[in-house]
Amino acid sequence: MLVFAVSLFGESFVSDFLLLDSDYISVGLGGSNFGIGGAPAIFGNPARIGDYGPRYYGSHENLFGGMAMADAAGLLVGDIAIGAIYLGGGGIEVTELPDPTEPVGPSNRPYSIGERGHHDLALGAGYSFRLRDGVELGASGGGVFRRLVDSDG
Repeated sequence: MLVFAVSLFGESFVSDFLLLDSDYISVGLGGSNFGIGGAPAIFGNPARIGDYGPRYYGSHENLFGGMAMADAAGLLVGDIAIGAIYLGGGGIEVTELPDPTEPVGPSNRPYSIGERGHHDLALGAGYSFRLRDGVELGASGGGVFRRLVDSDG
């Protein structure tokens, strides 16, 4: 039952950062991963891993004023590709009220008690092969490490 549940619902809990644009083609297509080929196709369309795109790639984005950084890298060797996507950052300020029972006002203003960060890392590998001209099959798999922001202050 666990394998069945994870295959159906697991993606909704981890795929949000995997949908970041990892190369210039997906950026040009408005975030569509369908046109990505080569090494970047691991996390998008693994059937296009073959000879459709770059053998290696790397990208970096600074998002939300430096509170999040997105990095992606991949390498294609033959029809096998390996890659990684990282999304993380820090500087998320945690605040507290002097008297939580009172409303926020001039004498009860929030003050900083620290900063928190977040880290997501996905490692993946994929393979594709040509059945005939214009028909390719591919598969990819991997693992995700996620450390979310502590919400307990």
